[in-house]
Amino acid sequence: MKRLLIVTLLLSCPGVFAQGSFESRLQAAHDLETSPGEQPYQAALKSAVGPKINGFIKSCQQTIAVTVAPQFDLVADITRAATLAHVEVRPDSAFSSCFARALSTASFPAPPDSFHGDSYPFAMEMHFH
Repeated sequence: MKRLLIVTLLLSCPGVFAQGSFESRLQAAHDLETSPGEQPYQAALKSAVGPKINGFIKSCQQTIAVTVAPQFDLVADITRAATLAHVEVRPDSAFSSCFARALSTASFPAPPDSFHGDSYPFAMEMHFH
């Protein structure tokens, strides 16, 4: 019984998403993104990071020869200190890794006080045409 209780607590604790699978972390971030109560924070994220994305893309394009438009998903955790942690990309490539490193330098708004966890799940789907 004690073992079952520990597993249940770990699975229900938002701050441990980084220990989950890539897919579960992606789903957790998407669930928060579409949650009505999270819309103010999602808007703050978009205004803080959105304008910088084109610069990150251009920087990576200048340093990495890209012959095919990159397609990748990124998951990370936004810490209470407003930084990215546990950044992971799929598929992993020179371009997606470059983008992940660049994004990690950005300033993020700290997770809202209403979010009960050590870090806030974050995801981006990058599909270029």
